[in-house]
Amino acid sequence: MITYYYNNTYESLKDKRSKKETELIKERKDTPYPNYDQLKAERDQEDPQLVFTIKNSDGTVVKKEFQAPKEGVQRFHWNLRYTLPNPIDLSTSSFYNPWAPIDEGTLVEPGTYTVQMDLFEDGQMSSLVAPKSFTVKALKNTV
Repeated sequence: MITYYYNNTYESLKDKRSKKETELIKERKDTPYPNYDQLKAERDQEDPQLVFTIKNSDGTVVKKEFQAPKEGVQRFHWNLRYTLPNPIDLSTSSFYNPWAPIDEGTLVEPGTYTVQMDLFEDGQMSSLVAPKSFTVKALKNTV
């Protein structure tokens, strides 16, 4: 379980425009109608993502988790598994089989790992915090 605190709220271009229009309406002023390019930019704007990069002690990327940025304390669960080497499998059947195994990567070995939180917004990645280390330990009842 990875717990983090994000202290910013995300405002899209549409949210910013709506807020500005609301202020103009309260002041009893005319609100300008957005032009085509502004509306297209609002429609095509991608939502930002928090990118959590988990690396082993050698610095090799083990897993990347993507979360939507929400203000406050948040949590997500990492299943201590590597990313699948071949995430696309075209040999699956066309019907739903509830007893079919779930494709998962292999479990990581015990050791020291780091997690780094970055923000991917408007096509650019920006680091939010320095990497934090944690230890994965094997349970005594495992082989």
